[in-house]
Amino acid sequence: MIKAIFLACAFLILVGMAIEPFVSTFIPSLTSYERRYSVFTKALLCLGRLRGGYARLSCIRTCFWGMRVCEISGCSRLKRPPAWPYNFPSQRKWSYFIMKTYLPKPEEIETGRGWYLVDAKGQTLGRLATVIAQLLMGKRKPAWAPHLDLGDYVVVINSKDVVLTGRKWDEKKYYSHSGYPGGLREHTARQVAEKHPGWLIWLAVKRMLPRNKLGRRMAKRLKVYPGPAHPHAAQNPKPIDVKEFF
Repeated sequence: MIKAIFLACAFLILVGMAIEPFVSTFIPSLTSYERRYSVFTKALLCLGRLRGGYARLSCIRTCFWGMRVCEISGCSRLKRPPAWPYNFPSQRKWSYFIMKTYLPKPEEIETGRGWYLVDAKGQTLGRLATVIAQLLMGKRKPAWAPHLDLGDYVVVINSKDVVLTGRKWDEKKYYSHSGYPGGLREHTARQVAEKHPGWLIWLAVKRMLPRNKLGRRMAKRLKVYPGPAHPHAAQNPKPIDVKEFF
């Protein structure tokens, strides 16, 4: 049965080549290559699926007319075969048919950065830090990629009024080391907040960013202030409600 269908398809191809001048009369707007493919593309695709798939189908089409139809994308747009040794599908890459991904240019990234204002009053430290980290990395943008810095500027106010649940004010520890033997220092979250009110938020966000040059560049766009005042009024930062992210 399959052999009979194969022979029938081959017969249709030969008949199509014979009546090509008549097709050009009825469809004058098509070019010579498009006239050859517009009528018999489906027959060729059927023939290729029955007898070995795309590779054999491409070889048959190359032998007859020297060009191919883009079967992978499902369209009938014509493509001339590339130079040898890529004439045969087994010797060329599939990337010949794959659509290219859009990547913004550096000047587009800089002009597309926004400014956002986050009020930390009454907000839980961890949940607030996740929102700020997303804004700094630009993960909510459609063009986000892990190797690009597409993030925005974030201004945090009222950092001294951030909330820690449970007994974290006294049990959460922050460690530092002087670099000398016995130089390990230990501080509770309450001690850190009393000495540097913005450090709790800055450290929480910094540790959620990538541990590389890209993450350090993102952290520089984070501005943390203990009170409601900030010197970035000229940038007109847009207020953000943290609850919208959850």
